[in-house]
Formats: sequence, C-alpha cells, structure tokens
Amino acid sequence: MRRFIVPLLSLLLGAAALPAVAQAGLTPAAASLDAASLSDPRAAIEAVIGDADTITVGGVVLKAREVRGLYSGRGWFPLWIDMDGRLDPRVEPIVARLAKAREEGLVPSDYYVESLKELIRSADADDVVATEILLSAAVMRYGVDVHSGRLVPREIDPTFDITPKPVDRAALATAASMLPDPYRFLADLAPKHALYQQLKGALSGFETLAEAGWPTIPAGNSVRPGEESDRVPVLRARLAATGELVGDPADQSRLYDPQLVAAVEQFQTKHGLKPDGILGRATLAMLNRQGPERMNQIVASMERLRWLPDDLGPDYLMVNIAAFTMDVVADGQLVRTMDVVVGQPKNQTPLFNSALTYLEFNPTWTIPPSIAAKEYLPKLRNNPGYLASRNYRLFSGWGGGSREMSADYVDWYGVGAGTMRSMRIRQDPGPGNALGKVKFMMANNWSVYLHDTPSKSYFKRTDRALSHGCVRLQDPIWLADYLLDGSPDWSPARRERVMGSWTPTTRINLPAPMPLYIVYQTAWVDGTGEVAFRDDIYGIDAKVIAALQARETRREQLASSR
Repeated sequence: MRRFIVPLLSLLLGAAALPAVAQAGLTPAAASLDAASLSDPRAAIEAVIGDADTITVGGVVLKAREVRGLYSGRGWFPLWIDMDGRLDPRVEPIVARLAKAREEGLVPSDYYVESLKELIRSADADDVVATEILLSAAVMRYGVDVHSGRLVPREIDPTFDITPKPVDRAALATAASMLPDPYRFLADLAPKHALYQQLKGALSGFETLAEAGWPTIPAGNSVRPGEESDRVPVLRARLAATGELVGDPADQSRLYDPQLVAAVEQFQTKHGLKPDGILGRATLAMLNRQGPERMNQIVASMERLRWLPDDLGPDYLMVNIAAFTMDVVADGQLVRTMDVVVGQPKNQTPLFNSALTYLEFNPTWTIPPSIAAKEYLPKLRNNPGYLASRNYRLFSGWGGGSREMSADYVDWYGVGAGTMRSMRIRQDPGPGNALGKVKFMMANNWSVYLHDTPSKSYFKRTDRALSHGCVRLQDPIWLADYLLDGSPDWSPARRERVMGSWTPTTRINLPAPMPLYIVYQTAWVDGTGEVAFRDDIYGIDAKVIAALQARETRREQLASSR
C-alpha cells in the first residue's frame, strides 16, 4: 500500500524552505534552553514510555501505544532532541502550527498546545524528554486529524460507505522532524482541493461574524413586499449583520421596501429557498439560525471533506445530497450544476465514492423487495389491476426458473410481507418507467444509481428529498451525451435508434470510468465567495458534531486524569 507521505515528502524536499523560526515568530529552543545534559536520551525515552497502557508526560496522560510504536521502531532514538541534549529549533514552529489548528476547524487543545508551550520554556532535562514524547504524539494526532478526519465514517453511520485514507503516523512524525520547514509540512497535510480550501478560507471570517451574533426576528404572519410590520426593523438589522443588506441597520422604518426585499431574496438564494422575497415560515427559520449552529455546520462539512480522496481528478461528478444538486467538473472547472432528487429522510441516499462505468437506455425497473412489501402490497389489495395499468410484470420468484403470474388471480389479502418479498415485480421500458429513458451505473453496496424520471414536477420544488435512495437527474439526456461524447459506441446513427424508441434495453460502456462522489455538504463557499448553508435534512451534521464532541470529551478526560 502506498503511503500518502511518500509523494508529499518528495514534493516538500524539493521545495525552497521558509525560515521556520522566523515564520513562527518564536525564539529557537536551542538558543533559550540551558537543559541539563541528557547523556542517554534513548534510555530516558524508553523509561518514560515503558510497557504501561497509559503514561503521564508533562502532566498529560497519553495512551502509550500512540508513541510506543514510533519510538520502538526507531530504536528509541529521539526526533526532537539533538546530540547535546537540547530541543531542535523545529519544535517551536511545529507548536506554532498546532496552535493554529482552529484554522482547519480543529481544536488546539487536542494537540496539547498549552502544555507544550510550558514545557519548551523549561530548562529541566525531564521536561525536554516530555516535550520530545508529547510533541510526537501531537504531530501524529494532528496529521491524521487534518488529513483524513477525526472520525471513522462507518462508525458514525453504516451508510457512510467510505474508507478512511491511510496515514503512516510514524513516517509523518519522522518527516516533520527531518524537513527544513515543518510548519509548512504540517500546513500542507490538509486537503488541497478547492472545496476544502474555500471553506477553510471563509471559516475565520465567519467565526468572527458568528461570535458577534445577530438579532432574532419574532414569529408572526408572513410579511410581503410593500407591507408594513413591526418586525421589519429587526429583519433589517438581521440582514445587515450578515452582509446581505448594505444600509443603515438602525433604520426603524416599518416598510418592507425594495432594498430590503432584494436583500431577503439574496439570503433566500444563498440558503436554497425560493427567492420570492416573502418573510415566511421557512425564511424566518433560516434567518433565526444562530452563529454556533452555523459554525457547527462549517466544522462538520470540513470534516466530511477530509473523507474525500486527496486527488478528486480533473474530471468528475459530485452529488451534494443536502443541496439537491450535482456538479459536472471537467479539467478542474465547473461545467454545469444540475438539480437532482435524492432519497427521503426515511430512505436516505448513502455517502460513497465510486465511478460511472456504463449507461443503460430503455431500462427495466425491478422493485426492491422492501418497497414491494411496504408500498405495493397495499396498492394491490386495493386494486389488483394496478401492476398491469403501469406496465409492470409479476413473477413467482427471483430465480431463473420463476414464472410470470397474473396479479388478478392472486389473493392479495392472503399475501403477507414475507411472501411479497419473495415475488419479483418488474416494470418494462416505456414513458411511465420509474427510471425514465436512461440510468447511469456504478459499483456500490446499496444498489444506488443515477437515473432519469417521469416525475419532472419534482424539480420545481426546493426540497427535493423525495426518492427511495437513488438520484434522479434533471437533465439526464444532456449528461448521457456529455459522457458519451466522442465515443464510437454513440454515433449519431446509433443515438437516433436508441433514443427513437423504448426498446430494446441497450447498454453502452463509457470510454473511461467517470469518478462520482456522493457527499453531504450543508455549508460551502458559493460562486460569490459567500458561505452558503442548507438544512440538515438527514441529521448527519448532528451525528458528526455529536461524535466530535464525544471524542473531545474522551480526549480531555484522558489528558486530565492523574
């Protein structure tokens, strides 16, 4: 398995080094310390780590396995203590980088920043050894957290079908101790793709905004353009606080004037609402979301972005479940954003990374057993002709020897959910087929795919969490032509034959797999450079924030225990 550290090392070793100490703005430890001589730092390190489950280092309790593997694998040689028993000058720039963990949506105390600052000011030999061990633990923890994420996706939810990126912790700490600019090295461990970097860039400014806060608008009847209301002055102050309104926030006019309407429409667009300028229930709820909740959304979204591959590739598709959109990217540039329909909260579209490999035109649709039992059995009890009226066929089972049956001769009141699951219902191609004209196939563990739909009216809605889990596309024929452009299997003549009728079912392989990422981002930076937010429709933000807070609590309990 190739470790991510190898290409990163090769890149950084060839880069011009910044003056680490000057960049950090700190005094080199070697110049300020008059440490007692460490005649055998290896023995000192081994003695501190020992074979216990936990060790106390500089007043901090660590799980010993976090550092034992690193040091035992290098014969207990130190990383940060030089031959004279002094701390290497690289130590303080590294601590300076850890102190800026909040820039990445992380928590500096997770990396023992205050303890390390106190230790490196000490002249005691024991504190030099403590700094050595604690700094290594901090660097390894930070490297994993900022590069791969603090959480294991599948431990949060089994539908997060994402394998964490591997990080060689020992190699990471070793590299930081060897490179001329460890500050830059640690900074470069964060994801490079624009989605993450843009959100990171907006984090600090939004944190300042969130800390200042904004007024809460009282509940009441909807306010329409041109009307007067006592709530209008509060609305004006609210939008001025977050920058949608450029005007006097102290203006007490009760008139819902055109300037304020335009600001509300801007706010609605940025938050995925219908930009009608009406202060209604949904808009009011979005306006009254306070700073801490919005900061949580940014932090959770940055965490999930760390779950993506280091390199998304120049060409890819990305479905954002929370935004009900799919981005088409070519050569790193956005080609088109398309509206999509995703799974209902009770039938959530899973998070995973895959690649489209082939398209199927004029597809059949086989109803999943769970849907057949829950939704189709009640319909058939009410109307046995339901299947025939919608071009469905009923089979006695799922094997090759199953026989076709007539729904009219089945006692549907005598059929239970278990028997219903053993039957197979297939919808033939046609204008009413649930998958429409084409479906886009990729490997995954959930039988999820992208597809057309006859239910075009769904795309007129702002809330499009309406499917059973698959992703319905607003313009699937455009996407099919885009993906097959230049393919000899998609000549004009063949396209005309395939698109001109509803039979036969036709599979066409893509010239090359197209990477697909299905993500859940409730916060991102939009085309105007502003942070856009969406509702947490699946409660995934809540799960991620709860898991992060629980992790921080466990770390604090361990670090503070004596």
